[in-house]
Amino acid sequence: MKHVSPKDRSADGENGARLTPVMRQYWEIKEKYPDTILFFRIGDFYETFESDAELISRELEIVLTSRSKSGDNRIPLAGVPYHAADGYIAKLVGKGFKVAIVDQVGDTKNTKGIVKRELVRVITPGTVIDSAMLTSSASSCLLALCPDQKNNLWVFCCDRRSRPRLPEYPF
Repeated sequence: MKHVSPKDRSADGENGARLTPVMRQYWEIKEKYPDTILFFRIGDFYETFESDAELISRELEIVLTSRSKSGDNRIPLAGVPYHAADGYIAKLVGKGFKVAIVDQVGDTKNTKGIVKRELVRVITPGTVIDSAMLTSSASSCLLALCPDQKNNLWVFCCDRRSRPRLPEYPF
């Protein structure tokens, strides 16, 4: 399977591939977040392409298909329904991956041409705050360091399963 190179995003690439406006939009965002799995909303699905598609197909055991199924310029594609995305994202984050969510922010019904899309969230193993993505048995703490005017450093810690506790003494 011949892949469209991420470096080749012109209208007519060196390899003869012609990117659609949606794929151009995808690559513009992917270039800014190359170390994430980019969940790109298209209609009722979050789609992934190229190496991201191959990775989530393997890690989530979902079907890997391709966009532009004819010719030599097949683009690997794997997607999940938007209403079930949180479960898939939680599995990926639980395995240590970073996931970037790109949503349609324009009016999909009245827009002529391509719908505007923007990155709305990046989820990493260290930034999960959605309780639906956390396992009930896992401990998750939030730590805040706060210096005061006397050069003391106050430490505040909160386990998500308990109430905030303030230390008795500054450090």
